[in-house]
Amino acid sequence: MRFKISAMAAGMIIAATSVLAQVLFTFAPPEAYGICLVCHGRDLFAQIGRAIFSTPIEMSEIAREGPIVTVFGILIGAFIAAKTSGEFRFQWVESKWFAFIVGAVVAICALIVSGCPMRILIRTAYGELNALFGLIALILGCIVGTLLLKYKGRGGKKA
Repeated sequence: MRFKISAMAAGMIIAATSVLAQVLFTFAPPEAYGICLVCHGRDLFAQIGRAIFSTPIEMSEIAREGPIVTVFGILIGAFIAAKTSGEFRFQWVESKWFAFIVGAVVAICALIVSGCPMRILIRTAYGELNALFGLIALILGCIVGTLLLKYKGRGGKKA
C-alpha cells in the first residue's frame, strides 16, 4: 500500500505535533529559533565539543537544556520523503570543491546574521538592525545567484 500526503497536510501534521509536544512536555524553543541545519548543526557540534573537551562553547539557550537532534530528524525525514516519493537519486557534482566552498560561505554568513531566512524575517519583524542587513544581503544574494544560474544556463552568453 502506497501512502501519499501533500506538502500542506504534512506541514499541518508537523505543526500540530510540535504544538502538542510543547503543551505535553512544556518544551518551548527560544523566540525566533527556526529550523535550520546551520544553527542546529552549530548547537549539535557545540554540545559534542562540550562533552568531549569540557570547554565552554557558545550555543543557543535551548541547546543547553537537552540534546539537539533536529539535524538527524531533518536528514532522516528528507531521506524518507525522497525515497517514498521516488525522487531519491545520486547526482554527480562537477566542481565538488567549488560547491563545498560556496556552501561553507553560505553557512558562515548564516551564522553571522544568526540564522536561516525564516529566523531573519522573524528577527527583522522584532526590529533588529543586524537581521535587516542580513535580509537585504539574502535578497541580493538570491538575485545574484539567479542571474549567475541564468548566465550559466545560456552557455555564458548575455541575454
